[in-house]
Amino acid sequence: MNVIVACAVVAWAMVVYYQASTSDQSSDLAHLGSVTSTTAKVWLFSTSATEARVSYTSDLNVTSEVVADFRKDDATLTIALRDLSPGMRYVVAIVLVDNATNHTMPAKTLSLKTLAATMSTVRFAFGSCTMAVPFLYPFTGFSGNLDYIANSLQPDFMLLLGDQVYADIDLAQDTEHLYRATVHDEEYDTLGRTTPIFSIYDDHEIRNNWNEGQHDDRLYLDRIRYYERFFGDRNPDPIGPGEHYYTWTTGVATFFMLDVRKHASPKDWPDGPHKTKLGPTQKQHLLQWLETSTEPFKVVVSSMVVTDLGMQATDEGWALYGTEYRQVFDFVNEHNVSGVVLLSGDLHFAGVWQHSPYDFLYEVGASPISAFPVIPSKAAEASTHITLFQSWTGLHFGHITIVDNAGDAGLYPAMDIVVYRSRLGQPMPAFSMRLNWEDTIPIKHNRT
Repeated sequence: MNVIVACAVVAWAMVVYYQASTSDQSSDLAHLGSVTSTTAKVWLFSTSATEARVSYTSDLNVTSEVVADFRKDDATLTIALRDLSPGMRYVVAIVLVDNATNHTMPAKTLSLKTLAATMSTVRFAFGSCTMAVPFLYPFTGFSGNLDYIANSLQPDFMLLLGDQVYADIDLAQDTEHLYRATVHDEEYDTLGRTTPIFSIYDDHEIRNNWNEGQHDDRLYLDRIRYYERFFGDRNPDPIGPGEHYYTWTTGVATFFMLDVRKHASPKDWPDGPHKTKLGPTQKQHLLQWLETSTEPFKVVVSSMVVTDLGMQATDEGWALYGTEYRQVFDFVNEHNVSGVVLLSGDLHFAGVWQHSPYDFLYEVGASPISAFPVIPSKAAEASTHITLFQSWTGLHFGHITIVDNAGDAGLYPAMDIVVYRSRLGQPMPAFSMRLNWEDTIPIKHNRT
């Protein structure tokens, strides 16, 4: 009898999951994409509209309009609003039209505020890994973390650091169906309607541990287009045509979103000057950005863990690309580039680390937002990096506030770091620290 009951429960769970995974993902959506001081992206989804009419009105009552057509057989459309005023609020009205039938859908409205060119305070959340866990997702959704970020923290923007979908694991009919289910999820929809989103892809948008080069990989060429349509097109314009890495600035901080997958050498290559995680062009762009940026904090965002302590839970990461890692951060040290901070995802556990020998360099990793946690059970062989915090018993995301003139005696900028953890209930702070800008200056360590 127990076997029969167990089988019945499993069968019922499969039916519930199937119904959830095949439920209607055709309703119209309007989400915010990235927002900078002069631009904003609006992302739309409609299976019936052929045209979008987007008008946006500033607090100064100045109205502009953009009209764009949906591509055939593509339910997504990203519209760029340009020449906006810094630090200005806009109300965005979206009208979707089916020109074939002359039918107009109910209007949708979004509200956004552009980043100020000289922001004295910026608040943002970040994390990675939102897996519609088979058989659990119908009961748990995306765990409540995204909803808490959107409704309680209300940051200036959200960074999604990859593995927004698990195209190689999730039980879905096809990759597009999985993306549709994700963006129609109630929490993702709430986040998209209220919070500007910046993103990057990681491996599971393609397949586990993918980094085999983009030109001859048919799976990459097939699946990356879905990332671009549903998330990537929302980002600021990339630094180069066809690339996925990009930068933006808030005044008190500037950001570089890396692409650590597409240009990476195979991880099993022997380490040396020809083994790369970034590729020569992206690395040169990164070094130039580090040298020329004048903002107090320079936030380098990697979908993959950078510290070698990440090898406790993964067999990939920057630790396998030590020569390039040293090239980048030797450059930071030699050019006395202050304020460099690393953010990362991918690990399925959270941590805060101080690097070595670059003890001016701190990294915050926060994952998973909603996926299976992973125990960091492997030995961290010969690592000299310092663990300030580590947690794998729950779901995680980070929240960071950067404030100008908030450090010691109010003379220097500072970064307030909070790692949130949720287990069974509401997310709660599990770790917090203040990182003063002075502590990120390499030169003072050179003088010791």
